[in-house]
Amino acid sequence: PGHVAVIQRIQRDAADELGCAFWDPQAAMGGPGVIDRWVGIDRAHPDHVHLRNMGYRWVGQALFDDLMAARAARAAR
Repeated sequence: PGHVAVIQRIQRDAADELGCAFWDPQAAMGGPGVIDRWVGIDRAHPDHVHLRNMGYRWVGQALFDDLMAARAARAAR
């Protein structure tokens, strides 16, 4: 597997072991290989590692939206 997949597995395992939530930014962004598309739409730098301001804002908003959705779902229980 690629480096991102290895890091995600380690993070997910650590979260499970510690009883913490895990949020997958790659999945939120569109899944494996999405960085290529994000470079093309100017959300990521051509190094295929770092995001541009627009990309970081998008990821931050996606995290916020997912947290608020989880909060609302928990409150509805």
